[in-house]
Amino acid sequence: MEDAGNYSVTIDGKTSTFTLLVYRELTKPTVTCEAQDCLDKVCLLSLRCSCEPDPGFGNISYTWTGWGHLWEERPVVLTVVDKSSLDEQDPLRCTARNAVSSRSVTITTPEGLCPDTPSGSWVGIGVTVDVAVLVVILLVFLVFFCKSQ
Repeated sequence: MEDAGNYSVTIDGKTSTFTLLVYRELTKPTVTCEAQDCLDKVCLLSLRCSCEPDPGFGNISYTWTGWGHLWEERPVVLTVVDKSSLDEQDPLRCTARNAVSSRSVTITTPEGLCPDTPSGSWVGIGVTVDVAVLVVILLVFLVFFCKSQ
């Protein structure tokens, strides 16, 4: 990492400057459950794939594959799971990539990542947070409006 920086070279009286970037290899990513909402035998899961934060990694891209899909590059996947057919599904894989490395993690039982959550509870929490944010925005608007009068 200490070799990173700006360098100059002079050849035949011409000087060129360039920047050397040095990246670390990624750590193995981990997958966490951000939300789960189940109704009978079908669950909606929001799974996040991430590597430990380190500025030496540079830009990291994430790709999800499995279950017959290749999702666009993003750290979060939202998927519907039919619990009765989980044994028939291919494993779900998240691959993290940076300029110098690629690391993957395979999930065979995604519902095992998510704690048992009563149906609809995370939707209720999201609505509560949305209402609170709207109230704060309204209060800020009123304060600025009153000060301008």
